[in-house]
Amino acid sequence: MTDEQTTTAAPRRNGGDLAVETLHQAAGIVAHTAQADLIPVAKAGGLSPASWWAKVTDTAVVAALEDPANVSKGLGLKPDYSLKALSAYVVQKRLQVDPVAPEADKARAALFRSRKWLTNVAPTTPVERSGWAQVPVDHPDMVRYAAADVLDTAALKRALAEPAPELLARERAVLAAVARVTETGVLLDGDYVRERLTEVEGKLAAQAELLAGMGLDAPGSTAKVGDWLEAKGHELPTTEKGNRSVAADVLEALPSSPEVDALLEWRDHEKTLGTYLRPYLSQVEHGDGRLRPTFQTLGAATTGRMSCVRPNLQQVPREGGIRGCIVADPGMMLVSADFSGVELRVFAALSGDAQLAGMIRDGLDIHKMVAQTVWGPEATKAHRYQAKRGVFAWLYGGGLGTIAKQLDGNPETARQVVSALTRLTPSGVRWADAIREQVKSQRMPYWRHPSGRLTHLPHRLPHKAVNLCIQSTARELLVDTLLKWEAGRWGGAPVLPIHDEVVTTVPEAEAAEATAYLSECMTTELLGVPILAEASEPSHRWQDSV
Repeated sequence: MTDEQTTTAAPRRNGGDLAVETLHQAAGIVAHTAQADLIPVAKAGGLSPASWWAKVTDTAVVAALEDPANVSKGLGLKPDYSLKALSAYVVQKRLQVDPVAPEADKARAALFRSRKWLTNVAPTTPVERSGWAQVPVDHPDMVRYAAADVLDTAALKRALAEPAPELLARERAVLAAVARVTETGVLLDGDYVRERLTEVEGKLAAQAELLAGMGLDAPGSTAKVGDWLEAKGHELPTTEKGNRSVAADVLEALPSSPEVDALLEWRDHEKTLGTYLRPYLSQVEHGDGRLRPTFQTLGAATTGRMSCVRPNLQQVPREGGIRGCIVADPGMMLVSADFSGVELRVFAALSGDAQLAGMIRDGLDIHKMVAQTVWGPEATKAHRYQAKRGVFAWLYGGGLGTIAKQLDGNPETARQVVSALTRLTPSGVRWADAIREQVKSQRMPYWRHPSGRLTHLPHRLPHKAVNLCIQSTARELLVDTLLKWEAGRWGGAPVLPIHDEVVTTVPEAEAAEATAYLSECMTTELLGVPILAEASEPSHRWQDSV
């Protein structure tokens, strides 16, 4: 669909010269989750899409920027900004037009089933089992499937309200920054991946042998795990379908015992292998040895926090050496910096609590002070860690029962943590209570940021409101950082936004200077409260952070 003003991104697998030339000439480009379409099209034409981002309108971003109280009401408490969900609600409601993608997807799914191909695939899925790899690009059902997304995206663009120009420009700029790593990828150290895989496979086997000696010969079987735990005297909750639950959070809530600890460790090794090491090895042996994650700039529908998929590098463990699979290219080094205690700093700023802000400016350890209030002057590091978990459980809207689970299980300890917080940050606690009450009474439907972006505050979830304000503000600080970095000497380098951390690559000889500049980009002030960063030493390998 092309006119003098705008063209919608070509179907994902159309890499022809005509598509590339059309995108070059278009005054505007409309796409949904733009990286997924534009980067493959550009690569098919032997180009970089860098010049395209300034004219891209990403309807996933526009939907998240539009008044969330309007868009999200029809999408549930956790809004889904996928094309199918938005088309099914926004397009039908506002344009009175039925989306075409659902029927096209049904035809595509039927085709896959008829050929015994898989729809949901992983990096380790054999190519012959993947329908996406096997289906002919010109099959009528696939042509219809590809065209359906284009038509629904065009309709969605018409249905959504246009963001303020300044806000759209800001989001386009950050999209361009994070899309670069999807295009270039990050390098894997194949030998290191193999070493880690062999090591973890050995640990998994040893743990399985230990569990077998305890009477569990199939730790991957939900039914057998449930029988085994109940035989050991553990009470298990049931799911909505009436089945026993042995989910991770259930096991972690059970009293510590040799069998529970052994099972959790087995699961940890199994996850490390299945989620990280085996897919990484597949990319080394069957791909080009690089990971190309897609960062969604407004990925978390409630807070706007960035998310990451294919693969999710934000979930790579911060310890255990798995991050070390990712290395810098020859002649380059990884540099990184992390916001320092940003949630508490943002809380102090938004609440206007002068007492808490003063303690932060004086460099006092708030979590240690809470611990000493609860456990006395001799509180240990373990007590401080418990206090920190309790503080964040409160910020996240947890009641005494939830907070107690993060401590020692005793509601009285949770009450003491909340009492300590009330003494240390009285205005902050009053502000939090007021926010929750205003959201509950529907007097505060959203939180407006200086950029103009809105964060929806669902009145049915008032306990989450404070955390939504804090996390969404932290997201804006991260965007500010990325835009400052882009405007500087090393702008144009691939960046990885990992929660409150920024990781990027620079020439080895410039690593120290670039690290200092990255810290400078992250250092700012929010309503009088200093926002600081902690930089890591430049390295050739992505380092654990704890």
